[in-house]
Amino acid sequence: MKKIFIFITTLFITAAAFCSDKSSLKFRLVREDILPGDPLPENCEEISVYEALNKKELIVEKELLFDGSRIKKIELIKDSFLRVQYGIQFTFDEEGKELFSSFTEKHIGEKLLFQAGNSFISSAVIRDKIVTDQVVIWGIQNLAVFQTLNETFDCIDNTELNFNELQFNKSVFASKPDQNTDLKNPVQVIHAFLYYYILDNPEWKKFIYDSDNYYIEKLEKLRKDFYLTITSYEVYIPETKGKFKIPPAALFKEQVYFNTDIPFKLVNQENTFIQNIHLVVNKEGEYYVTGIN
Repeated sequence: MKKIFIFITTLFITAAAFCSDKSSLKFRLVREDILPGDPLPENCEEISVYEALNKKELIVEKELLFDGSRIKKIELIKDSFLRVQYGIQFTFDEEGKELFSSFTEKHIGEKLLFQAGNSFISSAVIRDKIVTDQVVIWGIQNLAVFQTLNETFDCIDNTELNFNELQFNKSVFASKPDQNTDLKNPVQVIHAFLYYYILDNPEWKKFIYDSDNYYIEKLEKLRKDFYLTITSYEVYIPETKGKFKIPPAALFKEQVYFNTDIPFKLVNQENTFIQNIHLVVNKEGEYYVTGIN
């Protein structure tokens, strides 16, 4: 049985280039007992990372705990048991297995930062000693990291994301969407929602399906970080021709049905993110947003 490595995973990605050598995959401890602005011990340094769309500072130890030279295989995976979530699975050789087992035993309860070259991918809390040769990091939300890892390390891709086949249309948010957005066109709905959302124009709420303000309140809380992060941006939304087929409404009793995620690529001055827009469809075939992941 595979040992689940993480309890909490947070995705980070920077614009620095990846290295193709697996030895560039590194693991370092995060020092949560030292706050940004505090005097730094000689063995620590401060780095800038992204948590979702919000930039933050981390204190990490300079010393390398473990590298990827003993990683035999990297797999990009997804799990759809309760809801779709994505992860990275590493398979170590025998020496790598023993090294990883040893340092996880010594650092239970501490947070580990995984990086590739100068790019910081994820941080995870070590919950137990790892004794198997396979380690899984779940909870990857910024799916751009999969595309980068796949291109750099020739991973086994079991995500079915098909990045190379996904055609993105550039959406220019300097100009307003059409006055009458076609609610039966998911790309138009996403375009209009993001345009008004970034500007904090209340018009964005027209494209939210929300009977009790739950999603609106959640999106209002997120918008602060979203707005502060995106100082310079381009947004690419995927083409969806023939992608979504709405089943006969007679088969459904609910007012809103057919939940789906549509990824969009967002580029700011420092990073590329692939986020998911959560959509629902009502019985009239109209699309509404319920969140950003």
